[in-house]
Amino acid sequence: MSTSDPVGLPYPPIASSGPLARSGPSGNQRSRDSRTALTYLAVAAFCGVFAAVYEHFSHGVYSAWMVLLFAWPLLAGAVPYAIAALLTRHASVPVGRGRDWARLCHHAAIATATIGACLSGVLEIYGTTSDWLAWYWAAAAVLATTALGLAVGSRQRQARHSPARLG
Repeated sequence: MSTSDPVGLPYPPIASSGPLARSGPSGNQRSRDSRTALTYLAVAAFCGVFAAVYEHFSHGVYSAWMVLLFAWPLLAGAVPYAIAALLTRHASVPVGRGRDWARLCHHAAIATATIGACLSGVLEIYGTTSDWLAWYWAAAAVLATTALGLAVGSRQRQARHSPARLG
């Protein structure tokens, strides 16, 4: 049986189990955070290998941006999601659109900062600069701030709408 939204378009009911189920502090959220942490760990490893290969062929010219390229996905992605995966079993995790958008903005902020660092390193090794790089850092800051605001707003919305616990 399908229901309809306010516009009248049909949509299936929300799944109560399976991969499409939305849940709070359960194994689904924990495994999602674990997979995300592992993905960022793989991206950090790729960035490290990419930087090493790039600098190998740069005729002895090194850049701190390239040497530390792996740190963006590692410290901003893998570490926070690994901590979230460990703490999920003990804490209430907000669910809903705000949390999903917060995750997407966080992923975009990390990707933007990583690409900005890579381009900064490439240009530094090449021996030039560009005023356009400032836009990467500004975009990453806006995305990170938006992600933080959405996450805090989602948590506050969940606290307002959850029943008070007695005990």
